[in-house]
Amino acid sequence: MKDNIKIALISAATLIVVVLIVSSSFGSTSYEDTVQVTGMSNLDVSPDLVSIYFTIETRAATSQEAKDANSGITDDVINALMNLGFDREEIQTSGFNIWENRGDYYGAPVVKANEKFIASHNLVLKIETQDRDLLGSAIDAGVDAKATLNCINFELSSSLESEYKVLAIKEATQDAKTKAEALAQGLDKRLGKVVSVTNTDFQYYPWLAYEKGAADSDV
Repeated sequence: MKDNIKIALISAATLIVVVLIVSSSFGSTSYEDTVQVTGMSNLDVSPDLVSIYFTIETRAATSQEAKDANSGITDDVINALMNLGFDREEIQTSGFNIWENRGDYYGAPVVKANEKFIASHNLVLKIETQDRDLLGSAIDAGVDAKATLNCINFELSSSLESEYKVLAIKEATQDAKTKAEALAQGLDKRLGKVVSVTNTDFQYYPWLAYEKGAADSDV
C-alpha cells in the first residue's frame, strides 16, 4: 500500500424535468399546449473526506465466543487508531453480523470445531483529505491490530454534498429554462407558466482509491 494516494474528482449529477405551457406568439390564447424539457447538471467536485474501511472477522465454537473474540480485536483496532490522535467519533461501525459457518459449498461442508460461528465487524475511519498524510499510519495501525483493509474511498461530507446538491439543482433548472425558451422561439410561441417540475435526486458515487484484491499499482 502506498502512503501517497492520488485524488480524483467525483462526478455528481442531477436531472430536472419541467413541463411548461406554450402559447402562440401572435396573441391567440385559444390554443394552449405544453412542452416538456429536461435540464441536466453534471459537476466535477473535489472530495473532502477519505474513508478507510476495515473488517474484523473472528471464528469460534459458539456465537458468543466469536462475538467476544471480535469485540476484543475491535477494541484493539479502535485504541490503535485513537493512539494516533483520531477521535472516537471519527471511527464508526458500518456493519456487524454473526452467522453459522456452513463450510465450503463447492464440496462437502468441512467446519472445524472451533470455527462453527463467524462474527464480522465493519469499521470505517473518516479523515479529511487535507490530513491524508495520516493514511499510511492509520492503515498500518488497523492491520497490525488484526483488522483487514477492505477499501479506501474518497467521498463528500454531508455538508459539502448538500452544497453541491443545491448548485446542481440550480444549474439543471437553468438548463431546462434555456431549452424551453429556445424550443418556444423555434415554434413561434411564447412560454407561459410552469405546469410541473420533477427532480430526480442528486447523485454522486465515491471514488474508489483502493479495494482488497486490486493491484497496489492502481493506487
